Amino acid sequence: MESFEFLSIFDIFYLFDKLNNRFNQLIRAIPLHLNFKLARQSTFDRLCQLLLLNSEVKKQVYSLVLSNRKTCHQIETFLSHFSLDQFSHLHSLTLIQVGDYTLSKLHLIPQLYSFHLIDSNDINLTYPLTSNLRILSIPTLRSIETFFSQISSITNMTISACSLGQLNIHYLSEYNDWTTNSPTIDIYKAVHLKELIIFNFDYKFEHFQKLAKHLPRLTNFKLYGNCDLDMIDASQWEHLLTSSLARLDIFKFTFNYIYKNNDDINIQDKFNRFQNDFWLGKHWPTEYELSNYSATIYTIPYMFNSYDFQLDTQRYSHQLVNTFDNA
Repeated sequence: MESFEFLSIFDIFYLFDKLNNRFNQLIRAIPLHLNFKLARQSTFDRLCQLLLLNSEVKKQVYSLVLSNRKTCHQIETFLSHFSLDQFSHLHSLTLIQVGDYTLSKLHLIPQLYSFHLIDSNDINLTYPLTSNLRILSIPTLRSIETFFSQISSITNMTISACSLGQLNIHYLSEYNDWTTNSPTIDIYKAVHLKELIIFNFDYKFEHFQKLAKHLPRLTNFKLYGNCDLDMIDASQWEHLLTSSLARLDIFKFTFNYIYKNNDDINIQDKFNRFQNDFWLGKHWPTEYELSNYSATIYTIPYMFNSYDFQLDTQRYSHQLVNTFDNA
């Protein structure tokens, strides 16, 4: 049995299948890790035939890699021969360049522990996953509702180069209004997420409040966006940070407000409220800048590596902190 560890499953069956009864029984009892990613079509066909003729072999498949990359619809061909629930001990599944329909069958694999989706950027993962799933790798995360409803059992999730412990969202818009249309959004929490980065945040504060309730263990949060006035209400933020994000240790933000016609607000007064004892006590000092067309407030040190200063801008700096430690 130990010598089989040095051979691929294709070599094992090519060399020992039908050699004698003992080897026939032996190779049908070993755990199988099938990787068809680089398999020739003839090898793929031969293994499929073996699985079709031997139900006991299907029960020995513990991991499976299928790929449509540079193959003739390998995934669809495999699934035309087999139903995924026939692989009762399948723990790990990797699909490369898969079609959306295939994912609807994932819940049929009762023991699936690890699922990896590769080169399938257009896939929207909305189908139910098995409750035993713990490890999930996907190239993109297009549905925020899915993010919360699917991860309650997952302990390790990778989105491209970003793990569940650190999620970087480059654009979040209220046009994808999961906060008001989702019946399940109030149920699930990202209990393992500790770091969140959101650029181009395009929601109202009330929507972010709903998001924050699902991030109970967040410790590091960075937020940038063009915003309405409700996003620069210091009192609202203080209440939210105390009630829903109590574990937050690092909070960096940049809020940019574009003046509207007939604005009669004192934007400077709103910004000054971010400089009271609450913010200083948290070590989240801010400064702001005002121009003829916009106003921006940001935590310091400045969160970006570069800074653009316009000629018509007046900056109100903080005397005790170096603004551009990072720039």
